[in-house]
Amino acid sequence: MSAKSTIGWTDATWPIVRGCSKISPGCDNCWAIRDAHLHAGAPNAKAAAHFAGLTALDDAGRPDWSGDVRLDQSLLLWPLHWSKPKTIFAASSGDLFHERLPDEEIDKVFAVMALGHW
Repeated sequence: MSAKSTIGWTDATWPIVRGCSKISPGCDNCWAIRDAHLHAGAPNAKAAAHFAGLTALDDAGRPDWSGDVRLDQSLLLWPLHWSKPKTIFAASSGDLFHERLPDEEIDKVFAVMALGHW
């Protein structure tokens, strides 16, 4: 999560949803899987807890998604604290439209987007 980003096309990341599932060969080189796996093993227990259980090692020893997808309630209102407009990479650590994420959770994210009138 970052109020500033080094990604050229965005100003900030908002990892409101974490987790995903591989659905095609294009997912084999997903940077987010590796990132989530590294964060899950972080020495900071609070930071590691955000990513716990989202990945597991496959038969080849490579990180893979576990299929667990969750909304991080603690970050839900985070963009509303910014005073200036930003281009935000929403759900930068997961799939906002994953089949395991209930519609009610997706609705919460869109409600925050609507509240951020700027």
